[in-house]
Amino acid sequence: DESHILAKDGLITTEVQENILVSQNDLILTDKAIKLLLKEYDFKLKFNSTDIKGIIKNNSIIAKTLSFNQENQESIDRLKNLLDETKLATIRTQLSSKGWCTGFTCLFYGTPGTGKTETVMQLARETGRDIMQVDISSIRTKWYGETERKIKKIFSDYKEYANQSHTTPILLFNEADAI
Repeated sequence: DESHILAKDGLITTEVQENILVSQNDLILTDKAIKLLLKEYDFKLKFNSTDIKGIIKNNSIIAKTLSFNQENQESIDRLKNLLDETKLATIRTQLSSKGWCTGFTCLFYGTPGTGKTETVMQLARETGRDIMQVDISSIRTKWYGETERKIKKIFSDYKEYANQSHTTPILLFNEADAI
């Protein structure tokens, strides 16, 4: 019931966090407790992008020239314009004021080899955004509830990575039709 002195001092909790699996009787050290107890080990609580797979830094993406028909090129140019950080902040404010989600989703479709993934790579490079790339086939499992747990972890990792990034990264589900 959180009445213990350690709970009152904010050192332990029984509250289950999003991405931690615990039993009903487990106590969890808070960030405050970890900092206090492990300060001599220079323990880092900050999220480290190397902890998750699939991070592609925008400055590591090689520039390529892609060719599209006029209609597709206009759509891509519009998307690139939306991803400008100043304009994106304005759009997020407008969406938030209406009570809507402040992010947006794009669905690229086409036959294999038409440049869907490469288009995202070039958009990321041109707008200074890192990519957190998820290969759907690597998260599917036969165990009940395991795929859902992995998907939840992907989104919590992305949220934490986005919170620590200067520019909001792109979350790319490659081959999402496999879901």
